[in-house]
Amino acid sequence: MKKTETKEIIALIVKFYPNHFKDITKELVEVWHSALSDVEFSSAQNALLKHVKTSEYAPTVSQLRKSHDLANAYSGYKRLEDMA
Repeated sequence: MKKTETKEIIALIVKFYPNHFKDITKELVEVWHSALSDVEFSSAQNALLKHVKTSEYAPTVSQLRKSHDLANAYSGYKRLEDMA
């Protein structure tokens, strides 16, 4: 994910949870990007949308990663299944 995409993810979090972050600062984007840079933007976006449907609290980085990691694990399983 690009840094600009990380900022978009944070902006979406602010839209869904307006009281969570006061401001989207450069430092906030840097910290989140350092933890999400290896995650595809679409995957993070899907994880966020899934999260907002089931939680009244803003997601943490680890919650977005967990959803992303589970989706990748399932995807890998399906590919192995197709090989059989």
